Amino acid sequence: MALGIVRAGHDDKSKIITKVSDDDQATKLLGSWHDYSKVQFRKITGWTKDTCTNENTTCS
Repeated sequence: MALGIVRAGHDDKSKIITKVSDDDQATKLLGSWHDYSKVQFRKITGWTKDTCTNENTTCS
């Protein structure tokens, strides 16, 4: 089970807000900034580089 890191900002030095596992499917894509995607997971909104947009696989 891989973990995706969700940060407060679109920077590698930004504070880590949470980590999301592959099993957590309910994630909304809200936008993007260079390599980062802005996502909403449960009630948390943050930035991640760990996204998979392929609907046919988990990209694991």
